[in-house]
Amino acid sequence: MALHSRRQILSSVSVTLPLVLAGCSNRKDNTVKTQLDQLQIINYNDEWYVISILVSENNKAVYEDTVEVPPAEDDSTELGDNNWSGIKLKHYPTDPGSYCIHSWRSDQSLENAVTIDLAKYDQECAQVRINIGEAREDSGSALSIWRSFDCSTTT
Repeated sequence: MALHSRRQILSSVSVTLPLVLAGCSNRKDNTVKTQLDQLQIINYNDEWYVISILVSENNKAVYEDTVEVPPAEDDSTELGDNNWSGIKLKHYPTDPGSYCIHSWRSDQSLENAVTIDLAKYDQECAQVRINIGEAREDSGSALSIWRSFDCSTTT
């Protein structure tokens, strides 16, 4: 897999960001602000992946990162059990906000990102997990975003 440089990724983000963020702008004014309690990436496949994450609020990027996620059988990760591997992201915003989270693989463009708009749920706290593939079916390298509102910590 050809890895893209951070400069290439950020360049593509700056060009397409307004188009992607437009999907998160049709919101109610009275939505509850959500604290992002947890942000993880889980890999159910046997390949390394480079995943980009963009968290936006009010159509502005507030966090972005690009990470390498090891294959499922890699036992050196902080999360996993030989059927999946995972990483916990750090330094994402933890103050309550109206966040949209976008994620895409290095072989995709930002326009093909999977997106979750946390403001649609009116919850005070969310835990978010970006999955590469799925344990229950052969979904290949498809990305999906799972969320839970049963947070372990709230402030």
